[in-house]
Amino acid sequence: SDVSLIKGLHENGQDWNVSIPAQAAGIAALDEENYLLASKELIRVERQYLTAQLEGLGAKTFGSEANYIFFKLEKPENLAELLRKHGFLIRECDNYHNLGPTYYRIAVKTRYTNRALIKAIKEVRRNALIIGNY
Repeated sequence: SDVSLIKGLHENGQDWNVSIPAQAAGIAALDEENYLLASKELIRVERQYLTAQLEGLGAKTFGSEANYIFFKLEKPENLAELLRKHGFLIRECDNYHNLGPTYYRIAVKTRYTNRALIKAIKEVRRNALIIGNY
């Protein structure tokens, strides 16, 4: 009930609190070198696959070494909303400085999920073209 104490704790605390079990899991994960190497390879291969697929759809992709791809796809402008209806959540980047509603970020996943995402993008684009929202 002490508002000033709560505010002080919040201002001086970590931005991202991590529980003790999560810290222990993180430390244990550092010893999993094979998993780390396999994950890095999966991300590398799947990032290349997704980049090529997006570019094949006319998207402009921006270089990445992370487990996500930042891209611009002009049509349809409401891509994120349309993909939500297909069960995919992608990051709209229109609130980033100097970016508009056609910039997005997607996570690199497994080949199965990545193929399903590309298929969904093709479908929403085709549907948008048919109904004239393209």
